[in-house]
Amino acid sequence: MALLRALGIPCRVQADVIDKVIHRGLLGWLAYKLCPPDIYHTAIQMFYNGRWLTIEGYAVDRFYLGELQAMFPDYSGSFYGYGIAVLNFRNPPTRWEGGQTSIQAKAFVCELGLFDDPDTLFQAHPEIHKRSRTRLYQRVLRPRLNKRIAALRGNRTPLASGFVEPRLQEISDLKRS
Repeated sequence: MALLRALGIPCRVQADVIDKVIHRGLLGWLAYKLCPPDIYHTAIQMFYNGRWLTIEGYAVDRFYLGELQAMFPDYSGSFYGYGIAVLNFRNPPTRWEGGQTSIQAKAFVCELGLFDDPDTLFQAHPEIHKRSRTRLYQRVLRPRLNKRIAALRGNRTPLASGFVEPRLQEISDLKRS
């Protein structure tokens, strides 16, 4: 959001609630059971070519997605788990090509609204910030999610794998269009 604004591109926060099904496969049985049934989720909307577009999916880099696809080589169609919820597992909309991107939209439960900035969101929905401060989230859920994702990614990060530089070029191209 800060990068888009620095480039002079209008943007806002879209807040939603999504189903915990996206954590299936990332958490063990007990941790998944303890996970709240609904998860607060945000994406960014940017005003581009005369319309608002929801952009999400950059959190799921090509290495992570490739590992998931390798784990399920014969699977195509809808996929729910391991942090994603998409209709087309073989070609999910993760790369921005001038339209909407979303890697978790198919787990959508309800919309909380559109907000000018994160502070406004947290003022309107203090329960979001409160939930992320619970011991369950900080000591059990978040560490296990991060550990499992790192293991699936083979401990490769987008930055160390040359993933970020092409994205910066795309953003630079966006400014010029």
